[in-house]
Amino acid sequence: MSQSADNMYISADQVTDSSATDLAREAGAQARIMWFDAEANIWALSTREGVRDTVARCKYANINTIIVDVKPLAGLVLYNSKLAPRLTTFDGKPYPADYDLLATVVEESHAAGIPVYAAINVFAEGSRKLPGGPAYSHPDWQCIQLDADNTLRRADELGDMHHAIFVNPVHPEVRAYALGIVTEIIANYDVDGIVLDRMRYPNLYTDFSDLSRAAFESHLKSAGQGHLVPALNWPADVIQRSPDSPDPIRGPLFKDWLKFRAQVMHDFLAEARGTVKSTRPDAQLGIYVGSWYPAYFDVGVNWGSPTNTSDYEWWPEGYETTGYADLVDFMCTGCYYAAARRADAIAAGEPEWQSVEAAAQESIHAVRDATFVYASLYLLQYHNEPERFIEAINECCARSQGCMLFDLVYARNYDWWEALRQAFPTPSTAPHNLPHLLARLRSATNNP
Repeated sequence: MSQSADNMYISADQVTDSSATDLAREAGAQARIMWFDAEANIWALSTREGVRDTVARCKYANINTIIVDVKPLAGLVLYNSKLAPRLTTFDGKPYPADYDLLATVVEESHAAGIPVYAAINVFAEGSRKLPGGPAYSHPDWQCIQLDADNTLRRADELGDMHHAIFVNPVHPEVRAYALGIVTEIIANYDVDGIVLDRMRYPNLYTDFSDLSRAAFESHLKSAGQGHLVPALNWPADVIQRSPDSPDPIRGPLFKDWLKFRAQVMHDFLAEARGTVKSTRPDAQLGIYVGSWYPAYFDVGVNWGSPTNTSDYEWWPEGYETTGYADLVDFMCTGCYYAAARRADAIAAGEPEWQSVEAAAQESIHAVRDATFVYASLYLLQYHNEPERFIEAINECCARSQGCMLFDLVYARNYDWWEALRQAFPTPSTAPHNLPHLLARLRSATNNP
């Protein structure tokens, strides 16, 4: 890139006020979200007693939203599904055959007065650690990736560091299946909504399948560039890789490719929102993304507002139209940095954007009040430092409209319930759970 990473992120003097934060404070609202990761908490949550104890601890700590992962990245679900394969074993041990994690968490959490959202890993449908997901039973669904030697390989043939196997979001069967999961959960469970995770590509080098090529060619034609299609050199006109450099070699259609992939994700999210609202209008749709917005084109996503523009050197003309913040009721952005404040990062010898403060501000800047934003923490980064953990929570709540905590396993293992109660001394309601507050926000800021 012609811009350094440091100057791609907003500086302290570029930070703008947030109408969403003002509105949330006026209403006395603040999100305190605990994420229940499926794999990390598999056995602790495998009984009703374990769930009840966990929910009671969340209630004590004034957590006001629970997000429970019921379709982890392996694509094996933890609820009674007629569409998806069930998780039956984990680490060589049998999982309780008749146990419905989602129903149990909903029942126990609602009994405690805590709203519950079901999280699904949208386009991760397999794991190299845990066989049996749809990516294996439907190999034609898998992403086709440009490997380091410029050959095209299926996702399960690659030696990626991450064990998730992604499927192609352009594939009509993949999209229908993902939307079917959303419908099934919303129709059959008393959840307060759905949270989408991994609604993205795995990296910059996917998907180069024949399906995606045809869709990209249609995209070029609709953009008035149909004359480029007959001579398209695939995928070199988009991107190539070099054994001598970790950076991609950009082809003449690289920016068109970025916009195309972001449009794919925008359009899928619009379908998912329509599915949720048509199945149960009162249910809400949330999403998790990483806070590193200036680099998020790498996974084919523009999670900013459709009014957010930028002068990044990679930014395609009209890229703002692919922004999807206005399609969700709330957004959790991973501010996964050890430093709470910009000054802390600088003192540690890190760039200031690698701080919770700056990451939360970057999130607010990109979303531009199109929805509520909750800065999110990775609790492992504060191990044995509860005071620094509380400082990071305070930064989340000061710079956004609340805080999402990833993940329950660390709160439990570190016994941080007292620290959480110190951070959240009195009960509060999450902004997205206050009727009409989002409508007020969008009306006040002229967002659709």
